[in-house]
Amino acid sequence: MRMLLLLLLTLAVYAGTPKIYSTVGDPVYGTVDAVETLSTYKTFQGDRELFLSFVRQADTAKAEGFWLDKYHLLPEAKARSKAYLKTLRKLKQLNAQISKIVKDATLDAIGKHHEKTYAAIKKSAHPVLKEDRELRQAMLRFERRLAGEHQQRQKEQAQKQADWLRSSENLKGEWRGTAADGDALVYRFSGKNRLVIVIQNTEQLQTLEGTWRIDSNMLRVALNRITNQRSDGVPHVRETDVRLSFEIRGIGKKSMDLFDTRRKSDVRLAR
Repeated sequence: MRMLLLLLLTLAVYAGTPKIYSTVGDPVYGTVDAVETLSTYKTFQGDRELFLSFVRQADTAKAEGFWLDKYHLLPEAKARSKAYLKTLRKLKQLNAQISKIVKDATLDAIGKHHEKTYAAIKKSAHPVLKEDRELRQAMLRFERRLAGEHQQRQKEQAQKQADWLRSSENLKGEWRGTAADGDALVYRFSGKNRLVIVIQNTEQLQTLEGTWRIDSNMLRVALNRITNQRSDGVPHVRETDVRLSFEIRGIGKKSMDLFDTRRKSDVRLAR
């Protein structure tokens, strides 16, 4: 139990940064995780050794900083603290070099509209992405552009889906439902925009034949033949040029909601 407590205390201490020369050290240590992450990216393949060298040196320096925090009263601490500060200044210069590489790569991704590369670099949360004003403004403009493009793609995809749902490819087949007055309905869409509407009740069976087209949000039907057949009689067929209009309230892969503008009633169909 005591060993576990000591381990937890050690981890807690080393989870932070050394207090000695923290104004120089903290900015250096604050980039280590991001630089290590970026070293794995193909974008920084040519800089990988530089990045990893920085990480290794920073880890070693950090351990030295913690030692100086703890043993600063020892005689050798004075000389080691001077060497530690010298190391931090060297790391600061290296950190500035890496920050410029990250900045240039981010601006390059923005200029070439490489959205995935940009997103990966941003995800690393390298401090230069927030601290460099020029880069921050460029990122803001790019993200606004991306947001607009994403919105436009969503709009286009929604329109494309809506157009497909209203196409003969989706409508082809048999749709069944019940009218507001209780009549059984069957709508049969077939090739070349043919449509047969069957309306059946206890008194008669009516078959409407014609063509269909969709105009904006309306299903327009041009009938050319109507067949009426009572339950105890022969079919009566007549040619016609009646036009029907249905407001489209919703079309999916399995259901269709229309409003019959002539009868002023809802038409709900399903496959």
